[in-house]
Amino acid sequence: MGLYQIKRDSNGRRVFNDDDLEWLYFIQQLKAVKMNLKQIKVYGYLKRMGVKTLPQRIDFLYQHQEKLISQQQSLKKIIERMNEKIDKTKKKKTK
Repeated sequence: MGLYQIKRDSNGRRVFNDDDLEWLYFIQQLKAVKMNLKQIKVYGYLKRMGVKTLPQRIDFLYQHQEKLISQQQSLKKIIERMNEKIDKTKKKKTK
């Protein structure tokens, strides 16, 4: 199960259409939010299987979205604590 099947012209050069470019951009986005390669390959496999896998793909993306939301909430708490520490440190500096 490969990540992506690249089409080539008669000279062996890669040929991309708009759907290919959209998929590659989506892969970049998934990697940017720390989805591992194995998961991306599974999603790519489901995508290649066509419309019949739409429910699985939607569920797959919802599950990853839930993880991202949880991480976002954790980061928000960390940022709040960091801001508190910055404020306390600033107050010590002005004394």
